[in-house]
Amino acid sequence: MSGDFDDEGNEDDDDEYGEDNEELSASKVRQILTPYERAAWIPVCNLGDGPVDCSKFSGIPYLNAKDSWPLCDVCKNPMQLILQLDLKEASKQSKSDCGEGLLQLFYCHHASKNARKNSFLRLLEPGDKPQKIEKSPVPNAYPAKRITGWTLIENDYPHSSELFQFEDDIECDIQDLADFVDRTEEFRPKRGDKLRGWHAWPQGADIHSCDTCGTDLELLMQIDSKSNLPLEFGSDGTALIAQCPVHKDQLRFDWSN
Repeated sequence: MSGDFDDEGNEDDDDEYGEDNEELSASKVRQILTPYERAAWIPVCNLGDGPVDCSKFSGIPYLNAKDSWPLCDVCKNPMQLILQLDLKEASKQSKSDCGEGLLQLFYCHHASKNARKNSFLRLLEPGDKPQKIEKSPVPNAYPAKRITGWTLIENDYPHSSELFQFEDDIECDIQDLADFVDRTEEFRPKRGDKLRGWHAWPQGADIHSCDTCGTDLELLMQIDSKSNLPLEFGSDGTALIAQCPVHKDQLRFDWSN
């Protein structure tokens, strides 16, 4: 067996990355992470509401005759529409199955760290005659922004805390890789509002599973603080709508900071 020796004839210890690992570099990490890349899409928005059934931030949501405007469980006031997303359109854009129908997320500013109490997430199947609503019942509602297109991000990478699930397949020290990702912006998941990709967890990942089949939920839509809406989740936090890759109607909203 050959090796390097010091001046006293003793064999040197392995370098800090171990004998099976080269020192990490941007090119090396890019190669390692290539199998885990995901495409993401940034919404292109125009100020204004648009048709009642279009994809939008804020504005007037589509409501069937039997649907009501959700009220906050905490303060009992009407909640702000945060996002309405046409999933059929999202499927075409992302070239993945996002399901069908109109996804709607409502949220209240009431001070609560329990996203389930002051938010409402649902999936609607549009009917023939939507309700005619002239004005949002939410005082000082956010200005509406219609989503008119999407800009592709080809390489969105997983958060460092999500890399550990791939440890058996990655041929380097997983902690060294996570540390490199944390300090290198290129390899961190993109912040801002986006469709698909990887979630930019402010802290560690908090992944939930589908209530129907137990499969891990995946990012459908990320909503960031002070992005398309003047809304902040805690202190510069990010929110996500997660979806089961098998059961498209299994959705979950949460945020962290």
